[in-house]
Amino acid sequence: MTALDHLVYAVPNLAAGVAQFAERTGVKPVPGGSHPGGTANHLVRFGSTFSLEIVGPDPAAGVRPRALGLEGLKAPRLTA
Repeated sequence: MTALDHLVYAVPNLAAGVAQFAERTGVKPVPGGSHPGGTANHLVRFGSTFSLEIVGPDPAAGVRPRALGLEGLKAPRLTA
């Protein structure tokens, strides 16, 4: 049986999305890293087996990512 291990919350601006999440919840996401294709993420862990991944364009990549609909994303949304 497959278990759900994380949800993906896509944001058009990673720094702003992380700051907004922290302000609204009181929980500060930790940096996760950069990915090929121009994305980066921050993570919020819920116990040992579940997390929320906040993903957005990697400002250091210099390209607008196409993954998860980020290319035209105007507002944060749950994507996966």
